[in-house]
Amino acid sequence: MTPISSTTISDAFHKLDPKPSTGGYLPDLHSFTGSQTLSAPVFPIKFVYKDSGTAPLRQHFVDLCPEGHILLLCPPEDSTNACFGGLLATAAAAQSVAGVVANGRVRDLDELEDSGLTIFAKGTSVCGQAPFLAPVSAGETVEITHPNGHKITIKSGDQLFADRNGVIVVDSTRMNEIEAIAAKSEQTDELCRQALAKGDSVKEVFAKYRGK
Repeated sequence: MTPISSTTISDAFHKLDPKPSTGGYLPDLHSFTGSQTLSAPVFPIKFVYKDSGTAPLRQHFVDLCPEGHILLLCPPEDSTNACFGGLLATAAAAQSVAGVVANGRVRDLDELEDSGLTIFAKGTSVCGQAPFLAPVSAGETVEITHPNGHKITIKSGDQLFADRNGVIVVDSTRMNEIEAIAAKSEQTDELCRQALAKGDSVKEVFAKYRGK
């Protein structure tokens, strides 16, 4: 079965909740290694600057991640160092982590590729995590601020979808509704695609299949 695309999930979210919002979209994330497609529950990790005074985790966050979950790494928004690198990728792959989404930067690209992990991030850095950041929570709810100021709340177990179009996170309590709407939308889009490929009018096709 072909995974549901992030764009279809986003459209389904807005059909369920038409109020203008980001709909769980995490902007500016791009695929760096792996299959370019992820769909699994998330395990959020929050980082703060080391001089914040917050006590760091006693165990390493990679060791804490449940098998089959995606590590969602959340450093301070203005951090320019990496929060994930080659050695951690080796460990995460060996521990059956489903993938990594860093809402920040990564490094050691050759090692990341060798690990086979699917990794999304905002960018790269030559600087590592240890001198600058400390992980302070694992598996707890995090908030990510969208560029438009909207706050996205993500808890452990929420479902993350990532592909070439981008990354979106859906509240686990709404997944059944979202998936049902998304599946129906994909069927409708395929009917539209077939009609448009024959040269039918866009207006007529949309009116027939989309009701607009």
